[in-house]
Amino acid sequence: MRFQPTTYAYQAKCREAVRFLREVARGVIEKRQEESKTGEDQHNDMLSRILLLPQRDSRTTMEDMIDHFISFVVGGR
Repeated sequence: MRFQPTTYAYQAKCREAVRFLREVARGVIEKRQEESKTGEDQHNDMLSRILLLPQRDSRTTMEDMIDHFISFVVGGR
């Protein structure tokens, strides 16, 4: 989207919403990683599968896992 003075407030709100969503996703992922390190993670869900990605591909970053997590949350599956 090109910068337009008439849509600046909307663009700022969108950026803030994306920032918030990414922070929440990061917190969820980090919490689950800590649980899995201590053996408390007994889940068998999509997030558990996402957390296994770095084991299969060492180039997987936290940002990649956040992107995958958000895709499933927003996509609904």
